[in-house]
Amino acid sequence: MFKRADGRWVAQVLLDYKDGKARYKTSYARSEKDAVAKLNQAIAAVATGRHVPTQRVTVAQFVEEWLEQTVKPHRAPKTYRSYRQLYEHHLKDSIGRLDLKKLTHMQVQRLINEKDKDGYAPNTVDRIRATLRSALTVAWRQSLVAENVAQRVSVPKKVKKDPTFLQPEEAKRLIEAAGQTRFGNLIELALHTGMRIGEVTGLRWSDVDFDNAILRVRVQLQRVDSKLVLRELKSASSRRSLPLTARALDALKREKAEQLLMRSVLGERFANPMDLVFLNAEGRPMDQKHVHKHLKSALSGAGLPDVSFHSLRHTAASLMVAAGVPLQVVKDQLGHSSILLTSGTYAHMVPAAQREGAERLSKLLGG
Repeated sequence: MFKRADGRWVAQVLLDYKDGKARYKTSYARSEKDAVAKLNQAIAAVATGRHVPTQRVTVAQFVEEWLEQTVKPHRAPKTYRSYRQLYEHHLKDSIGRLDLKKLTHMQVQRLINEKDKDGYAPNTVDRIRATLRSALTVAWRQSLVAENVAQRVSVPKKVKKDPTFLQPEEAKRLIEAAGQTRFGNLIELALHTGMRIGEVTGLRWSDVDFDNAILRVRVQLQRVDSKLVLRELKSASSRRSLPLTARALDALKREKAEQLLMRSVLGERFANPMDLVFLNAEGRPMDQKHVHKHLKSALSGAGLPDVSFHSLRHTAASLMVAAGVPLQVVKDQLGHSSILLTSGTYAHMVPAAQREGAERLSKLLGG
């Protein structure tokens, strides 16, 4: 179901395939409520046999249609690419030829077991299952299958690993080493805020309130079809306002000055239509792969272990927890959807936070 440019709502139910092409029952409505009613009527018609598929529908036929008609128009491009890649690499050749209606949970279980034996990480195996499960949910809603068999499949147990992070002295060394590069202010801001890489590279000047020392996280920079674009953050918890420390504020002020210098040097060649805070040496948006490359170089220059950009986020969070910052505050700072996610990820730092709290209590009591 989707809304057209002319304001009308469209409700579609997949009926079957004819000559390799999907056939739909399509209804139009002026409101979303009416479209839902028509969609339910069409699904009921399929369920009661008033629309009977005339041809055999394979798993590959349905998943292809699901990717193009359900995922691509209504989900983030990154999600579509992820689903598409998992389907092409793991599902298409293994179960694609099977009859969708006759697919069993044991066939899917064998596929999952084979991926596990082939050495794929538990997270990857789980994502394969999740992709098929999402597709089959739509197939079930359209009465093309009697049940979602992927829901009854077991996946390998995930081995939880503590996040990798830098110690305070290591973080200081990284800031010093990166300070000599075009990416220094970006890395320092990331360490002081715990922002994700897409959030930092997508930060706009309009999101920075210098007077009140507040930074608003609203969008992220993503590559879509070989082009860097700004996209809204998908969850309410990700959209957040962060207080800026004096060091973080100084990093942004330095970046402002450097951008003004860049504008004067490049003249008419300077263009920043997205109003981005961080630009590369040519005045263009910072591609994530270049940020990773320069981070690796700065880590090497500082004699530090090779960690990912995401580890800078873990560093900010771990140090906050160790310093006794309440988990709810850390959750809000990171933009986590649940306090359980925060506590589960940084449980290894809780003992240090408890010790810090005990020491503070002791001082208050005259110890």
